[in-house]
Amino acid sequence: MQIKIARIGVLDDTLPSSFEIDIDKEQTTVNEVMDVLDREYGGVKDELIWNRALSPGCRILLNGRSIDGYRGLKTVMRDGDRLLITILINGG
Repeated sequence: MQIKIARIGVLDDTLPSSFEIDIDKEQTTVNEVMDVLDREYGGVKDELIWNRALSPGCRILLNGRSIDGYRGLKTVMRDGDRLLITILINGG
């Protein structure tokens, strides 16, 4: 399966701004994708994951919706899904 990944404002020195990864499974979780990224690029989980949850201030969107509205890092992904890794942006 293929997952499209983009990032904004986080991991600038670690990950390309937009890329795709292939995973040899029909389904995977967001956490398993983070494991793959950590193996391939190093330091990803140290930056994004704290105490088995997403670090405060970081957000991951799956197809435009926060994974917090699903099952967090346990959210199941499918072929063609898109992940956006970003930071929490406040405004007024």
